[in-house]
Amino acid sequence: MTDDTARKRLTGTERKELIIQNTIDLVSEKGFKSVTTKDIANRCQVNEALIFQHFTTKQGLMNAVVNDILNRRTAFIGEMTTPSTEEEFIEKLNLYEDYFLSHNLGNPAYLKIILYYILEQYPDLPEAGRQIDETFQNWLHDAIEKGKREWRYRKDIDTEIAVSFFIGGFIYYILKKALMEETQLCKDNHAEHQFVKIFIHSLCDHSKADKRTMK
Repeated sequence: MTDDTARKRLTGTERKELIIQNTIDLVSEKGFKSVTTKDIANRCQVNEALIFQHFTTKQGLMNAVVNDILNRRTAFIGEMTTPSTEEEFIEKLNLYEDYFLSHNLGNPAYLKIILYYILEQYPDLPEAGRQIDETFQNWLHDAIEKGKREWRYRKDIDTEIAVSFFIGGFIYYILKKALMEETQLCKDNHAEHQFVKIFIHSLCDHSKADKRTMK
């Protein structure tokens, strides 16, 4: 069976997935602006016209790439509604930590995509940009604000900085491992949920916690 015969047997959905996955690899290597639809067609070993049958424009394909990454995250951690309790908040953060570390340490291409999206200030992706803003970061912001009102979180903490601190910590951790090639550390069990523990500790008003303990 030839390669052409094998490709012809792919369904439309399978071809679309093939194009998205190869685009993810290419964009992670070169960035949004440098990758052309011809590059993608060559990587997929298909005619360039086939790309446009599925996505109409390059912008549509790049939108699909970013949405694919976001949808994987959403599917993993579930519905992003403001948590009713601190326990629920911590549980969701633990899920996010599990996802973010395993997903990006296992395939750094996903993190590179988001970094290119930000660094290049890639235009014409308004839908994808809104989705990035409206998912985890907004959820985290709202949960911290609720924690200030109802839990024991310090009211003097800047919520925007706290959100950046949490997400930025993951990115730095993964980039450090990628640069230093500390592959063994990726497997250490003692690192499990350490980001969440440190983050929650930084949010808490420990003077109030101590007073409750003394009572």
